[in-house]
Amino acid sequence: MEYNKIMSEKLYTQKEIADIFGVTLVTVNKWVKTGKVKVVYLPTSSRPRITQEELDRLRTPIDKKPY
Repeated sequence: MEYNKIMSEKLYTQKEIADIFGVTLVTVNKWVKTGKVKVVYLPTSSRPRITQEELDRLRTPIDKKPY
């Protein structure tokens, strides 16, 4: 993903994603480690962030997903 596009999107922490989905931070960490959730890393931080685009993909009902 292009850096400028990432910077123009809202970025979420793993904790924010856990709160949005009502799961634990451990669960979100597992999703990230297994590749179920794509993350980006900013040059100024070693902590992963989740883009708005990825959050929207996660929110899409399974029967509406094109894959």
